[in-house]
Amino acid sequence: MTSGDSFRRPKSGDGTPFIAPPSALEFAVDPPHAGPQVRADFDEFDEAFVRCYPNAHRAAMGLVIGALPRVKDGEVLEGEDAFKYMVELRQRMVDAATEAATPYDSETWLILIRRLSPRALSHAESGTMDYEGDSTERVAENLVGAARGEHLDVESAPVPTVVSMRLARLFALAGMVDSLESAVRSATKGVKYRVRRRHRPRPFDSDALRASLREFDLRSSWKSADDAPRLESITSDDFEGDPPMLVAYRFKDGLGIDQTWDGPFRAADPVEDTVRFTIRAFTTGDETYTVLGRHGVLASFEDPAATASLIVFGNALLRHVLDVDDAAGATLPRRGLLRIETEVLTAVINDTLHSEAIAVWLTENGQAALSASAVLASIRSLYVHGRRSLPGPVIQTSGDQTLVDAWAYACHVTDDLKLSPHTGGAIANLSAAQFESATQSLIDASVLAPLPKLRKLRGKTLRLNGKAVTDIDAILVADKTKLFLISCKNYLIRIDYLAGEYRAARSGRQRLDAALDEWKDRVATFRNSPVGDNYDFSGYEIEGFIVLPELIFTPRSDSRQTLHFGSADLFFTKVESYSQLAATLEMASWPPEPLALRALRTSGQ
Repeated sequence: MTSGDSFRRPKSGDGTPFIAPPSALEFAVDPPHAGPQVRADFDEFDEAFVRCYPNAHRAAMGLVIGALPRVKDGEVLEGEDAFKYMVELRQRMVDAATEAATPYDSETWLILIRRLSPRALSHAESGTMDYEGDSTERVAENLVGAARGEHLDVESAPVPTVVSMRLARLFALAGMVDSLESAVRSATKGVKYRVRRRHRPRPFDSDALRASLREFDLRSSWKSADDAPRLESITSDDFEGDPPMLVAYRFKDGLGIDQTWDGPFRAADPVEDTVRFTIRAFTTGDETYTVLGRHGVLASFEDPAATASLIVFGNALLRHVLDVDDAAGATLPRRGLLRIETEVLTAVINDTLHSEAIAVWLTENGQAALSASAVLASIRSLYVHGRRSLPGPVIQTSGDQTLVDAWAYACHVTDDLKLSPHTGGAIANLSAAQFESATQSLIDASVLAPLPKLRKLRGKTLRLNGKAVTDIDAILVADKTKLFLISCKNYLIRIDYLAGEYRAARSGRQRLDAALDEWKDRVATFRNSPVGDNYDFSGYEIEGFIVLPELIFTPRSDSRQTLHFGSADLFFTKVESYSQLAATLEMASWPPEPLALRALRTSGQ
């Protein structure tokens, strides 16, 4: 759900532009993306925004200069000093954006933000149609979440010029906040900044570090909703583990071709259209999300009732969309929003709480007393105005109607249902064992699966000269003679890391650096002594790497060292995410590329 972790998108004047490698879209038949292709394709609403944006951006730049903290002109800040400077400047811009949001209420703003085409925002910001992520929208939606101004009907009708001007001003300020959030995260990772009294802070003597951050962000962005179940393959009552939940994921390129439908989903015949969101079911039990309803896992969370409320709410939405709602098939894919009468929403949650499967699940987890009002109160409390990396409100009530933001809900689900990094004991061991097993199962299903005599060594403590060396979490073999020994570290990223909190970033880096050092030593032992008391790796070229559920940044160059195998295009890095490992294993199974085609592709023509 989250984008990259430091410089997620280049901002005007922040240094060397980031050029991503070619994607599959670049080799597709035109058009390269869904939605408007050129400015002439914009509707009246989008065009009015684009016209208003330049003046709004200039005004926002002036506010940034006026908000700069007092410093010694030309001073270079690094570490915690740079972090504190960026946090202070960002807060001043948050205050300015919050003030800009006062004319309208939060629901009006959310509709305006979601109505704007991602292509129009990209064109206004950069002059191109290349959409590079939803971070500015996420910031804007959070900052307007507390607005209590006038309510306007802006669903589809033309809007006055003053509304377009205010929307452009909001986005210009949100863009500044977004850029400063990137700077906050970069400062926590060691980027130095030269600060001046009348100029924006600039990175200083940090080109190599910033290059590694850009690479890290690109690798971190390799996430897909493809593995999340579609609605036709899920039921709300018949589940193993935890109840499934309704979520909305934004398309990486802003717009995509996906399902829309009329009436309740179960009775509908989905069709394809250009939309902003793909609507899926979220389920636990994969390599990142331990099944919470087993072995006391849910009870290990800081607030088990809040965690249960989050799950019950999503399951209630799923039931409503599958069986009842007539309009969700249009509003969810296009806006990520669901409008429902407040009394109906309360009744749906209450029915969910008393359904047989959910009631059993709640009772087994000590949450049988949970009520519909408690669930709604917990969901409302998820919103924190101005908090870095958080979305806007999940629910907003106006009169007898409640507007549900399924995308904001998905943001919380994908973060809040992870085990805390501080969880220890049997539950942490259970989660770690699950991750190791999932990693080996992924390998076993690929062309790089080890032979049985090697596979049986996985998870076994290997010994040399009567002493324990280590146990191997996962094993794979490439090119018949390249043996890769894998250490699986179930380090999960929580909101404080994503938000760039200094201590969280430092802790994550230290844990990963220690794991790199440890595994380097273990692999060296096997390389120097390929035959031990209970293992025999003779005849193999031995390498090793670490697999994480999600990437954690370290500036160490060895974390990005490539370990090639097969064709020149295939490699692992010393630190891999689970999703990157899966992608590489899949590519390893592809048939060899014809030499003539490869020569043409690599020639740059």
